[in-house]
Amino acid sequence: MIGLTAPFKHFYELLGWDVLDAEEVLPPLLHELEDEADIIVLLSHLGYWTDVSLAEAFPDIDVILGAHTHHVLPEGERVGDTLICQGGKHGKYVGQTTLTIEGGCLIHSEDQLHQATNKPKDRQAVALLEELHATAEEDLHVPIGTLDQPLTHNWFSPSNFSMMLAKALRQWCKADIGMVNAGLLLQSLPAGAVTEKDIHEACPHPINPCLVTLTGAQLREIVKDASTEEKIHLRFKGLGFRGTLMGIMVYDGLQTSTTSDTGRETMTITVHGKPLEPDRLYRIGTVDMFTFGSLYPQLVRLPNKTYFVPEMLRDLIAWALSKPSPV
Repeated sequence: MIGLTAPFKHFYELLGWDVLDAEEVLPPLLHELEDEADIIVLLSHLGYWTDVSLAEAFPDIDVILGAHTHHVLPEGERVGDTLICQGGKHGKYVGQTTLTIEGGCLIHSEDQLHQATNKPKDRQAVALLEELHATAEEDLHVPIGTLDQPLTHNWFSPSNFSMMLAKALRQWCKADIGMVNAGLLLQSLPAGAVTEKDIHEACPHPINPCLVTLTGAQLREIVKDASTEEKIHLRFKGLGFRGTLMGIMVYDGLQTSTTSDTGRETMTITVHGKPLEPDRLYRIGTVDMFTFGSLYPQLVRLPNKTYFVPEMLRDLIAWALSKPSPV
């Protein structure tokens, strides 16, 4: 059995790790195994499409137990002589892969998914989860700060919580503007003592701060896109996002106003009180998920992006709350 995961080089290299692509790792690894193993099983967190490519390129792999893209393959999928297996997400299915071996040779392989949701709970598993939950409760009962008034969240209008997070992003990234979607905050923080558990529940995402540089023209395009009802109510999962929908975009250092003339709306954008300049470069402190996928292609295409690791958004919230005068 060998294992490979997605090579997120931008992040891992910042942590001092030497990251290689699967296509680079596999040839010497398979050569090393060819005289030692009768069967090769790849545990892959590379995603379905990469699994297919690897099965085509490396037929010596007998079985790929895949993940990452959450495909549901009820009986697996065969690419050449390689069986690709993947069982969805959230434990809805349990996969059963059966290998038939004779004389040290694999003569048959098959896969089947079983519905797990209608099965009785395993008592030992439940007891272990309860024990781990109690340990987590104790470990996260670490005081961070005290709030004189609640930090409330609202997905559809600026709130003091989302505005604080936008300001923290701007300050942490040493940017001109902080920019974050309100949907990243899942609940409010009440007045009084705040613990790591409170912050984790409000912001559970494994998302890192990111610094990007945009022209005023590019920034205007993103601000207008983010203000559409379609983007505000977009239901979204993935890229680290553990919420429900995007919500409005909240800014620190940037202000917008809309006027309507003869049925046509015009958006005015200012940065620290001055009109947005189309050709000027602006430093934006934001979240890494905007630089992946198809949410904001303008950010994905940028050549230079600075990611801050290992800090996550909740670390910025804790940092802001622990300051003598909270952000």
